[in-house]
Amino acid sequence: MRTLLLLCLSSFLFSNKVVHSFIPVLRDCSFHIKKPGSVVNADTMVILRTTNKDIPLKAYKSKKQSGEDGSEQDEIRESPISTSNPAAPYLNILLPLILVYVSNQWSRYSISYLVDFSEAATPFKAMNVDLGFSQAQYGTLASIAFTVLFAAASLLAGTLADKYDRRVLTVGSCIAWSLAILATSFSADYSQVVVCRIIMGLMCAFATPSAYTLIRDTFPSDRTASASSLYGAGVYFGGALSSLSILLDNQWGWRGTMQTITVFGLIAASSAFLLLDPDKKNKKGIQQAPTKYHYE
Repeated sequence: MRTLLLLCLSSFLFSNKVVHSFIPVLRDCSFHIKKPGSVVNADTMVILRTTNKDIPLKAYKSKKQSGEDGSEQDEIRESPISTSNPAAPYLNILLPLILVYVSNQWSRYSISYLVDFSEAATPFKAMNVDLGFSQAQYGTLASIAFTVLFAAASLLAGTLADKYDRRVLTVGSCIAWSLAILATSFSADYSQVVVCRIIMGLMCAFATPSAYTLIRDTFPSDRTASASSLYGAGVYFGGALSSLSILLDNQWGWRGTMQTITVFGLIAASSAFLLLDPDKKNKKGIQQAPTKYHYE
């Protein structure tokens, strides 16, 4: 339990440190959302600077657009979220996405540290000894059973992220791969592990397309690159936790280690569900760009 608490604490401190390291830089910046030509209401709360003039804005309406039937329709969009806290999008959007990405990487790579083909390996620490599979079968688990399905699902994941609620995709996929690794911990033979790895490969593909497009759509345009790079760092932190799985393996065995990874994944999914906003859709069910953050 002490090791689990240390791992969870280190994960939180890492994410917090990354976010707060950018706060001094952000305090010196002023970001504005550019919406030239927009028609606005008279009751105004926020001032947005465009290329031609200052536009007072509380809620604005874009120019009329032609519908599929040729008729003109108004598209109502929410005003940007005005905030004086430069860390707000990093805490409300980036932090849960990073936690989900760390869970993704930890879940997929942990198996590499939970096998041991030496003569000193024991069933408690090495899943290959416990379930009785060979190095060749392990190669299938680590490559074909996961990678092929992951690559195939990645082609579909981007399309679904364009059409459906990305919060639902993020939370649902994280819960699914966490439950897959939990099922792995209860596996009684090699074939059950293969099925769990296939499910994990399918679900892990849905994390990054949703995350990168959420970052693009919610962060100011001059901060999307830095936010994306911070998100990408999750792959290395997840890899580090995977290597630290050896410590959990020594104390709780390979089954207990996978159950610990499951707990972390469910915590990450919960944070995404609580902090991320759902995508909005217009009257025809077409997904609209989410509200961007605007810094006063």
